[in-house]
Amino acid sequence: MSDAPSPAVDSYDEVPYPSAPYRLTHPSSIAALARLFGMDAPDPARARVLELGCASGGNLVPMAQDLPDARFLGIDLSARQVAEGQEFVAQLGLTNIELRRQSILDFDAEPRSFDYILCHGVYSWVPRPVQDKILGIAARCLSPAGVIYVSYNTYPGWYLRGIVRDMMQYHAASFPDPQSRIRQARELLRFLAKTAQGRTAAYNQVLRDEAEIIDSTSDSYLYHEHLETVNEPLYFYQFVERLGTAGLQYLAETDLPGMLSENLAPEISALFEKTPLLRQEQYLDFLTNRMFRCTLACRAEVALERQITPDRLRQLWLAVPGRLEAEPIAYDSEEPTRFQESGRTVTAKAPITKAALAKLNEVWPRSLPFDELFAQAGERIISVCGVAPADLEFEKLRLAADLLRLLARGVLKASVSPPDFVTSASPQPRATLVARRQAATRGVSTNRLHRQVALEPLARVVLPLLDGAHDRGALAQAIRAANERGDVQLRLRGEPLADPDDETLARLVERTLNELAQQALLIG
Repeated sequence: MSDAPSPAVDSYDEVPYPSAPYRLTHPSSIAALARLFGMDAPDPARARVLELGCASGGNLVPMAQDLPDARFLGIDLSARQVAEGQEFVAQLGLTNIELRRQSILDFDAEPRSFDYILCHGVYSWVPRPVQDKILGIAARCLSPAGVIYVSYNTYPGWYLRGIVRDMMQYHAASFPDPQSRIRQARELLRFLAKTAQGRTAAYNQVLRDEAEIIDSTSDSYLYHEHLETVNEPLYFYQFVERLGTAGLQYLAETDLPGMLSENLAPEISALFEKTPLLRQEQYLDFLTNRMFRCTLACRAEVALERQITPDRLRQLWLAVPGRLEAEPIAYDSEEPTRFQESGRTVTAKAPITKAALAKLNEVWPRSLPFDELFAQAGERIISVCGVAPADLEFEKLRLAADLLRLLARGVLKASVSPPDFVTSASPQPRATLVARRQAATRGVSTNRLHRQVALEPLARVVLPLLDGAHDRGALAQAIRAANERGDVQLRLRGEPLADPDDETLARLVERTLNELAQQALLIG
């Protein structure tokens, strides 16, 4: 994912950067945000997508599989990573994607030839001429309602990280090879975190915090984030100025709740009430010490509507990000019902909203389009509460307003025509070819939510076989054979189970299939 001069190119061949899916770069997610702000964003199902810095295609290839009528092009300067991606594309037999070894500086295409341009983990790590070319490509190549995604390091958060980076670079520079530099950088930071005698507690805390972060990161992250020659953070307002110079404008952040001052303490939100959006965003960075942004931009001439209205949910699919835990729901009263998810509590008063949240919880992790969600929730309150069908139009307005508030808080996720999957396995279960191939070779798979899932040992045995030709009996025998080979170790009450009976194997198969379904990995 590099486009710096040749030394950096060599480093990406020597220390490849993990090529993984990034959910918020999926056109389905980007289109939802654009439509919330009044853009008629292109249909992801038939979109033309460009990724600058595609590595081996871990982000782009699953999109190409999931959106067969869309077209995808990825470029990267790392010969090793592009070759790996090309080999994987050939194995999959995909014809709607091309991965190309090419410098961003050398890239050219027809005007307005892409609907979505993705640039994750590149902008801050390349020299200024390449940064300018990235925005120049967007200015030339975005379709009229197209969107570019760019991630980058930001100040003020990166000021303190930059100090740590400078120290690690100074120490590691005298060592000859990447692995030695990585090892020495880690050892220096651990040493400093334990023994630093800074005059302030804040300095010592910075070192300890950074050491804790670095200890949990991969070698490739450390190397390319801290030891590469180029890493240029900037303030948000500076990035916006660069967008304007290129003929682009700020659209949104992929983190919608993080944009909204109403999610802050009331006294802070009140101060921001009349502050222009772009200044508000910069002050939010000051308040939160933000160090990283994932920004969406579009053509400067696009008319945006900054006041998000509930009616725009009609264009979207909605989902809850995780299972909701709810107390018994009284649909026939306006008494608040509390729903809990990931340690936070939300309340719903309106029967229609309670019914909608209950429905989303039933179909989790799948999404439902707003109109279908309303129809199913409406049927529930008609049958339970005796609501007259003639009154449902008012209920629709109320539901849209409530769901928009929940979306703004991050309790809901929005998308446009997301790839489908099933939440229970068929008699002969199926998973995507991408997921099966990745499970067989990597131990992780990309699911239909465009997330990378770490697989349990039994899932690594079962998932590669889910091609629609293996029933549960065949899957049970595969687990038995894997246990005999020592690829997995089955246990009963903590003791190794050398010869599991058919009933035990059947339970293991069913449990594994249920887990894969809940992880959005099954399509049949």
